[in-house]
Amino acid sequence: MSATHFPLSSEEIFRAALDHSSDSVVIVDCNFKILYFNPTFLKDVLRHRQRTPRLGMTILELFGPSDFEISQPYYKRAFNGETCQLSYTQPVGDDFFYFEVNFCPLKRGDLIYGVSIMTKDVTPSHKLQLSLSEEKRKLDIISEHIGDVIWMTNAEKDKLLFISKAYEKVFGLSVESHMSNPKQFMEVIHKDDLPRVQEAIFQQPHGNFSEIYRIITPQKELKWIHDRAFPVRDNNDQLISIVGIASDITQSKRQEELIQDQQAKIFSTAKFSALGEMAGGIAHEINNPLAVIHSKADQLRRRSERGDLTPEAMQSGLKMIEQTCQRIVKIIKGLRAFSRNAEKDPFENVSLQNVINDTLELCRERFRSGGVEVCAPSDLTHTIECRPTQIQQVLLNLFNNAYDAVATKSENWIEISVADQGPNIQIRVTDSGRGIPADIVQKMMQPFFTTKEIGIGTGLGLSISRGIIEDHQGQLYFDSAAPNTSFVIELPKRQAK
Repeated sequence: MSATHFPLSSEEIFRAALDHSSDSVVIVDCNFKILYFNPTFLKDVLRHRQRTPRLGMTILELFGPSDFEISQPYYKRAFNGETCQLSYTQPVGDDFFYFEVNFCPLKRGDLIYGVSIMTKDVTPSHKLQLSLSEEKRKLDIISEHIGDVIWMTNAEKDKLLFISKAYEKVFGLSVESHMSNPKQFMEVIHKDDLPRVQEAIFQQPHGNFSEIYRIITPQKELKWIHDRAFPVRDNNDQLISIVGIASDITQSKRQEELIQDQQAKIFSTAKFSALGEMAGGIAHEINNPLAVIHSKADQLRRRSERGDLTPEAMQSGLKMIEQTCQRIVKIIKGLRAFSRNAEKDPFENVSLQNVINDTLELCRERFRSGGVEVCAPSDLTHTIECRPTQIQQVLLNLFNNAYDAVATKSENWIEISVADQGPNIQIRVTDSGRGIPADIVQKMMQPFFTTKEIGIGTGLGLSISRGIIEDHQGQLYFDSAAPNTSFVIELPKRQAK
């Protein structure tokens, strides 16, 4: 419905715009009589007031004294030439509706002949704002009590939108100072980690930011931080903000270091246990060359005293002494290399033949004195990328286990074979035994499981060996299908980068 007592100054197009506006529009004269209202006003009044407006009716008659009393000051201000706004809540049943009302004076020249009242139903946006406020209140409560630092920046990362109070506890800096300087946290990052973090920050908009770094707080505390960031995008996939979580992982890092220290000690125990099993053989390996050196030196001395030591005999004797010394040096060098902690050694390309030979040097005398025949390849040309000392430890453990299994048998032999499998190398250690019972196979890779007598072995050898091979991206397993007892190592020739 649209009508007036006298012509309005607006054009037909303006009237059409009012008639089709989603906002409620009503125009009153100086006596508060209705001159015009649009369809939206009619619909809203019928919905909320259950009264029918008509032209010439006063606002007082339509809305009643109480509502008129609330709005009357705004009408007066509008009739005095001022544009003003009123916000109010309208209860309807158990619900509430929220409105914004704009009062605008209507003039012809200097004469104010009426007031345009435009009412906008802001219920959806207001309820959304209330909901967001409630969610923010809940978030504030959570962030107050959570140990992780929750933060949010704008898409350009030049403005910090939010950071939780945990920042003060974790980083030792105030929230207020960080809000004014979004890059403040960079000032406490450890200098060795800072370049890496600065480079990684550029990946935050892409969702690829997950960095562990150290900080030194103003209180001189060293802490480990795990910082993650996630991009937030709108419906058009446009980046609108970046949200992050920074966790203090100092305690878990210390526990991790403690576990690594304990693991290193266990590795060392297992390694020296293996050496202990060969101690007698190694001593014999060194004593024999020493006896040769002593005998040859005594022979040269006596011939020199008799005066029948020729230059040729001298050269021959000295050469034998030199070769024998090199044999001792090789054994001691192998022991020293085997005894050191190789856990953090870099991977290197080494001759597989040398790795096998160096390991056999440590146990050859034990096998010889125990009457165990060893068959090993001697012409391998393969190279593998590995930590050679760790592979030696695995081989030595398998050699010792094989020796213990067959030393007292009438048929006692050990065979080491190598097969080229393209990108992989297979090393097989087989002995003359006839396999292992199924119930033992299921448990033998478990830490501290052993079938040896008390005081012999630690039960760690196979467990640690499997861990070493898996760290080399390979596998260690028992071949239950083989006719004899056979353990298989499969290793990649080159480590995946």
